[in-house]
Amino acid sequence: MTTIKDKPLSKTLTASKTITVDDLLPQQKAWIKELPNNPLMPCLGLRPGKTVQMVTRQKFGGPLVIRMNGRSVAVSRSLARQIKLESDLTSEVMETN
Repeated sequence: MTTIKDKPLSKTLTASKTITVDDLLPQQKAWIKELPNNPLMPCLGLRPGKTVQMVTRQKFGGPLVIRMNGRSVAVSRSLARQIKLESDLTSEVMETN
């Protein structure tokens, strides 16, 4: 698994809680903490430290649509359950990469 433990951030997190993409509510934002060891992750633009926002949950167990850096990506629910996030961001977490 890829982690963010050594990634410098310009602001710190407060009262954070580890969740998965599948746990996000519509319009909720969180940042990526851990990703599964899957070669699709970089291709989808998913990297530790990136902020993601839930856009929509498709009906009948369909994919979840998330947004990061103005780009929307659909991920399966099984993959979404493997992407670990930190919730409760401070006002804005600025990435340094």
